[in-house]
Amino acid sequence: FDAQSLVERYKTISAGPQLFLVPAERRLLDKLVWPLRHAKASYVIGNYLSVVPLCGMVAEMVALLLWRSEATLRTGRALTAAEETSRFGRPFERLRRPAGCRFFSGTLLSPLTSLPTSI
Repeated sequence: FDAQSLVERYKTISAGPQLFLVPAERRLLDKLVWPLRHAKASYVIGNYLSVVPLCGMVAEMVALLLWRSEATLRTGRALTAAEETSRFGRPFERLRRPAGCRFFSGTLLSPLTSLPTSI
């Protein structure tokens, strides 16, 4: 590693908007913030192979957060694993990726104003 390439990669990845304030919620930090910081550091040092799975893990956590938030907004409470299983055949986080992606591609989450009031 030469210092110049590290600086250039850091400048490249830090050029956009910065996340400067995050709620001190342990799960948000552990599942979203720290993995993104590790992905950024991995990119800077040139460890590109670790960037992809770290970002993929964060994407899955965001999808799960969106699912839980949306279900809570629409029903006033979080769905139980049994309710998710009766609706999807298994809990949401255990859906195979294509099924989970279809959910987010327009069936329930686009746009928020057009959503039904119950699941």
